[in-house]
Amino acid sequence: MNTTNNWANLPFAYLDSAFSRTPGKAASFADLMNLAPINDLSYLSGDALKSRKAGCPAFFPHAMFADGRKASDAQEHTGLVQIDFDHVSDVDSLKATLSALPWVAFASVSISGSGVFALVYTGKVHELALVDSVLDAVELATGCEADRMNSKSVAALRFLGADNAPYFCANPEAFEA
Repeated sequence: MNTTNNWANLPFAYLDSAFSRTPGKAASFADLMNLAPINDLSYLSGDALKSRKAGCPAFFPHAMFADGRKASDAQEHTGLVQIDFDHVSDVDSLKATLSALPWVAFASVSISGSGVFALVYTGKVHELALVDSVLDAVELATGCEADRMNSKSVAALRFLGADNAPYFCANPEAFEA
């Protein structure tokens, strides 16, 4: 379990694409940002977006996975909770609001170009009660409804998007429920 808030140096399991069956690769978040090509899929929608997105690199923000992709394969928890906002009318404003929260470690425009995702540092094991508390606090602070399913799944994937200026905080405060 990650007990330091210097989360960016933690190993994250990643896939070359969502089609990969086993993660088997690990990189720090900073290395992931350099490994992953910038994917701007904002010109796509529907099935075309889903299909193209599945071929892009992705990582597991909630836990380290080495031997599989199911929740039962989770090994070391990262102490992070991913928050996903879809169909956002003003992504820059939402990103700015998220960056003002002391426990937000990262915020970026999503790969679709019409959403925002954030990583909230908790320093704790990914448990549903904690995730619900994080989601409630983030939704209250932003006035936006998050996609709760991705946040609750320890095995959820995250695709890196086409944000030229993501918000990054190397040492955020730990979220307290």
